[in-house]
Amino acid sequence: MTASLIGERIQDLLDRRSAVSLQQQLYRHLRMMIEEGTLRPSSRLPSTRSLATQLGVSRITIVAAFDMLTADGYLVGSMGSGTFVVERPPVRSHVTATRSVAPDAISLRGQLILSGAAGLQEREGAFLPGVPDVSAFPYAIWQRLQNRYLGQHLSQLSGYANGGGYLPLRRALADYLRVARGVRCSPDQVLVTMGTQQSLDLTLRLLTDSNDQVCIENPSHWAGALMLKSLGVRSIAVPVDREGIDMRDEHYAMNPKLVFVTPSHQFPLGSILSSSRRERLLREAAQRNFWVVEDDYDSELRYDQAPSPSLQGEDTAGRVIYLGTFSKVMYPGLRMSYMVVPPSLTSSMVRGLMSLYRPGHLPLQAALADFINDGHLTRHLINVRPLYAARQAELRKCLAETFGEAISLSSGFAGLHLTLRFRQPVDLDALQAEAAKRDVLLRRLSAFNHDAGPFEDGFVLGYGALNQDDIGTAVRELYKAYLSIQKITALTVPTKSGVAS
Repeated sequence: MTASLIGERIQDLLDRRSAVSLQQQLYRHLRMMIEEGTLRPSSRLPSTRSLATQLGVSRITIVAAFDMLTADGYLVGSMGSGTFVVERPPVRSHVTATRSVAPDAISLRGQLILSGAAGLQEREGAFLPGVPDVSAFPYAIWQRLQNRYLGQHLSQLSGYANGGGYLPLRRALADYLRVARGVRCSPDQVLVTMGTQQSLDLTLRLLTDSNDQVCIENPSHWAGALMLKSLGVRSIAVPVDREGIDMRDEHYAMNPKLVFVTPSHQFPLGSILSSSRRERLLREAAQRNFWVVEDDYDSELRYDQAPSPSLQGEDTAGRVIYLGTFSKVMYPGLRMSYMVVPPSLTSSMVRGLMSLYRPGHLPLQAALADFINDGHLTRHLINVRPLYAARQAELRKCLAETFGEAISLSSGFAGLHLTLRFRQPVDLDALQAEAAKRDVLLRRLSAFNHDAGPFEDGFVLGYGALNQDDIGTAVRELYKAYLSIQKITALTVPTKSGVAS
């Protein structure tokens, strides 16, 4: 396919009225063309300058999309020669079987896992929560650091990870966390994992048995509760308010094995665990010998003040297991995370990590160590904090101007999402469906509810991957969907005479 034909094809696919940014659309369509074979291996792409001219977009938009495709393994650049499709693009991850699996072929545990993730696979659309702006990531620097190790015959990087991961990365993390989050640890206590869910899975498998009890925040991320159920561990849903998880006497009296918390920025409500509750939680953990699992998933992304110190740094009894991730501060596809475990658990956790997962990706871990030690992570955070702060402020302003007193929003200036609730009853199912028609993705707050009692539902609105200039458009589309379902509701509400008004 010639360069001009590639440009014409993409031109036909771009929707300039969509709330999805042109950069994201360009990335998606080029990736699809590579996966479907429209762009064959080793095909040369148009230059960024010529493609930008042909499409009528900024060259920066093209460069960012090409950088993302390069980082994801679809493109390769050659100095002076151009950009090409790699010889072996990633295999497309969709099911190609012609027959569906018989229902009884899936175990009860498997059915539970599959049902729990239903409806949570969306990857594109305005307000997708939990996704950073990957275009802001310095891919060129990251690629250069990876090239130091990829393809080299380094015996120490060619096998499985020894111990808890690549030792220079564990050292870098220990130093970084001590300064950035007040975490007190040695490199031996740091374990490198492939995502926070792997960290949690390891923790649950080694520290709980079937029918043990674990306290979780309610609402909280769906994956934790789902993992507990799949392992036969009983969850205790503890309410969350403006002071964070509200652990009361009756919860402590249940003698939980673990208490799972997000104290610095509760997900999804955004509250910060108060000093009095932090103190009691640590005191009870020491006295009752349960473990506190602290998920510090996005504390680096706070915009109005310094984040509260980690619970782990205040723990004097060695009862806190600290979890962190690079998915929010770098990019989700990296699938690199870490955990800091108490000295009493270090040996067992390292052996468990090796026995269950046989971790690897050592060249990637080596590049990440350099990314931290060379100061690139700190500089990246300095660059993206004002970016996300401005987007949250813009989203708050647009929602307030458009919806007025009809809605309430979560407090706090941190993270990559806000929660929205309506002050008067609204058909949220209808609004969610109507908004989807307009490329506005609404994630229900009830997807994170783990209790059968009354629950005030709403939506979780992500703004991390939404360009600031597109926020107003997305909010207007959401408001149009809101007005549309309000009209339908008004038409179907019977009057006293029994006739719809």
